[in-house]
Amino acid sequence: MRCTRCGATESLDPGLAATSCAFCGTATIVDTPADPLMVRPEGIVPFAIDQRNALTRFRDWIGKLWFRPGDLRQKATVDSLRGVYIPFWTFDAETHSVWRAEAGFHENVRRGSSTERRTRWEWRQGVLEKAFDDVPVPASRGLQPLETRPIEPFPTADLTPFDPRYLPGFVAEEVGVDLEHGWAFAKQRMQLEVRAACAAAVPGDTHRNLQVQTEFSEVGYKGALLPVWIAAYQYGGKTYRFLVNGATGKVAGKAPVSWPKILIAVGTVLLLLLIFANL
Repeated sequence: MRCTRCGATESLDPGLAATSCAFCGTATIVDTPADPLMVRPEGIVPFAIDQRNALTRFRDWIGKLWFRPGDLRQKATVDSLRGVYIPFWTFDAETHSVWRAEAGFHENVRRGSSTERRTRWEWRQGVLEKAFDDVPVPASRGLQPLETRPIEPFPTADLTPFDPRYLPGFVAEEVGVDLEHGWAFAKQRMQLEVRAACAAAVPGDTHRNLQVQTEFSEVGYKGALLPVWIAAYQYGGKTYRFLVNGATGKVAGKAPVSWPKILIAVGTVLLLLLIFANL
């Protein structure tokens, strides 16, 4: 099945009847033949969180939201909660980085009867070795990396060889991001982590002009299906999603905000402040 709105392509268990997209909640989905060239996953992490558990977490999350629209519960129903095996690329790499930066050392200097703080700058350099193991990148058309990042990590150490017997009762999305683009995103993520580690290695109280040169080696990758519970619903013409890591139960999501409720709350606070100010 292919969604005409977000473009996600899902493979369904014959026992499931799909009336809406698991990723954006739209009802416009069409049959599409299976792609004979579709990349098959090497491994899979089976669902450990069942739908009842995921639903409990979903309801707890909705119940804790502030200033939500009154009809949000009706829009975000149990029918919208779907178990989906999301395709991921996972990358391994060894990195060797050489960094150079100006390290700042704060000093208190007396000027007459007062003391002022000055910063002494010195150039410093160093080497950083950092290994990465199973950095996940969603190979999904339905979910973006910034959406899946909050529900990481996935227990990729528990990855088992792919077996279609894990799929009945769940949706499996087809790969929508090729290996080249997946590696580009993973490499960027690794570079950001390397830069942060190099920044932490600079001595002193502060630093500036950090320069980092990184070489990658021993790069490896795997294709995997990772479990995610998704509640997707439309509200005010926008798509909102709630995600549950199907292996660990970690949750993340976004929901619409009721601006009238916010304005009422702000107005109430201002009114109370005005009343107390006149007492």
